[in-house]
Amino acid sequence: MKAAKLIFSFFAALVALQVVYPWRIYYGEFLFSWATTLASYVILAAVMAGLGALAAPRFVNKFSSAPARSLKHSLLVALTCFSLLILLTIVFSGPGLFLNVPGTRIRGIFFAEWRFAGFLLEIGVPFSVLVAVVDRWKRR
Repeated sequence: MKAAKLIFSFFAALVALQVVYPWRIYYGEFLFSWATTLASYVILAAVMAGLGALAAPRFVNKFSSAPARSLKHSLLVALTCFSLLILLTIVFSGPGLFLNVPGTRIRGIFFAEWRFAGFLLEIGVPFSVLVAVVDRWKRR
């Protein structure tokens, strides 16, 4: 079931990235190559899926006393996922550490200037809620 959750989270993250940061803009109107742009979307979606499907639920299971099927547990999963996405944003964004994955434009596409705020609000919040819903559904 973890593999299904991970795959679902990956595709949900990929769709969210496409909605907020459309491919036609970042491939069509910038000088990024096709492979670099694709790698940037896929790597970030994979990282988000790992944080949402694996890290957040595992962290809550380990450090929370909330029953696994409770609403409190689901809320903690959503908050933990969002907190991990904030840390991811700090790593890649301007106000943070300015890191980038070599050979990609992750920082340039998703986190340059004030785009990190859009990432958190337009992707981070809905993705965290979706992760909590899927985690709760899996536990039923």
